Amino acid sequence: MAIYHLSIKIHGRSKGQSAIGCAAYRAGEKLKDGETGRIYDYTRKKEVVHKEIMLCANAPPEFQDRSTLWNSVMKVEKASNAQFAREFELALPVELSREDQIEVLREFFQPMVDDGMCIDFAIHDKRDGNPHCHALATMRPINSDGTWGLKEKKGFLLDDDGNRIPIIDPKTGQQKVDKRGRKQWKRGLTDSTGWNSRSMAERWRASWAQCCNKRLDEHHRIDHRSYVRQKKAQLPTIHEGYGARIKDQNFEQSERVEHNRQVRFFNQFFSEIADRIEELKDTFRKLMTRIEQAKEVIHGKRYIPGSQLTGRSLTRHDVSDRGPAANDAGRSRAAGGSGGRDQPDPEAVRTILKRPDPQPEEPGIVTPDDEPAEDELEEILRKRQQSLAEIALQLEQLRAELGIPKKEDHKPEPMSKAETEPVPAPEPKPEPQQEPTAQPQPQLKPEPRPQPHPEQKPQSEPQPKPEPEPVVRRRRGR
Repeated sequence: MAIYHLSIKIHGRSKGQSAIGCAAYRAGEKLKDGETGRIYDYTRKKEVVHKEIMLCANAPPEFQDRSTLWNSVMKVEKASNAQFAREFELALPVELSREDQIEVLREFFQPMVDDGMCIDFAIHDKRDGNPHCHALATMRPINSDGTWGLKEKKGFLLDDDGNRIPIIDPKTGQQKVDKRGRKQWKRGLTDSTGWNSRSMAERWRASWAQCCNKRLDEHHRIDHRSYVRQKKAQLPTIHEGYGARIKDQNFEQSERVEHNRQVRFFNQFFSEIADRIEELKDTFRKLMTRIEQAKEVIHGKRYIPGSQLTGRSLTRHDVSDRGPAANDAGRSRAAGGSGGRDQPDPEAVRTILKRPDPQPEEPGIVTPDDEPAEDELEEILRKRQQSLAEIALQLEQLRAELGIPKKEDHKPEPMSKAETEPVPAPEPKPEPQQEPTAQPQPQLKPEPRPQPHPEQKPQSEPQPKPEPEPVVRRRRGR
């Protein structure tokens, strides 16, 4: 399956790299560095299946030689932190043939060559299902005389609107001026080609996807956007690399390989869940449609072709749609004020029934003149019950799949046989006849006094306080 992969890297002296060594490795050739005299020999690489150099219009013809091209680059890039090449690493679709892969690479690199780049690309394929391309692009433009141009140039710095930025004096808050009264503007180094901007990298990534999709069917299309930008519920994998795969093949633990293995498992699991949810939604929509149709058929409002169910009853709206004679009959009935609002006029119904119907009569429609017999009614009722039973069974299956708990029906307990049998009423006994006697008058019984509560103490009646006796004082004798 085609996958999207395009990475952009910068090679420079600050990393201890050499343009000659990079070109020799990717092309599988033997090249000599004219600056150091070191020879890079990668002729033993057998996975290089195609290599090619694409030159811009101003490039001299001798740059078709790989050694001449990159030795010239190393001569002009003298700084210790100089950048001498931009590398494109692209994954080629396995669905394309070798000729199509070469053609799609040429189509992708041609706009860059038109802008002034020189492209040196090679295709690697180890027959392991991972064909890819390494391309080295020059960082400098080439002038019309065949010499190398400038990467950057000095000029006025511009704001977002494209206007020059003034230099403000912090003391006065005004724009600075020189001794001659000329206004001062900010200057700096600007990219002379525009190849180093992020927007240009986004354009290159989108262009590679478009070039590949022209030659791929709709089921194998690739997209340069991330899963977040595509609004997909998937986790991205990470780049494993050659060393991680060798460890995994030798039964050694590799964190990158294990991480991608877990990511693929979760993505497959989430995909199956999403597909199952969509299937359940589709099934639920179909069941709801069938339920609505069944309700309409039960209430006599709709006819399903091929069934023996009766259609809906005739109303005044049907009368008004069948012809002018029916309309006149309906208007006369409305003027007379007889009948219900939705009941058709008998004359209008007879007029409609007498008129031939241009449309063929569908099977299963029961007209008023052809009323079904008793056995036909039983067959209709049986088919209705069978249809409702099928719908109930499908609803039960859907409830089980969705995991909705079933409500328990609270049924009354069955009565025993003794409780269900009728109890015989007792035979009335004959009452003995008594002689009439004088009825004694009822004696009135005294009302009982309320008894106190056992926990409460009975309240005693209040007793009168005794009067104090008079005190008699006696005098003692002397």
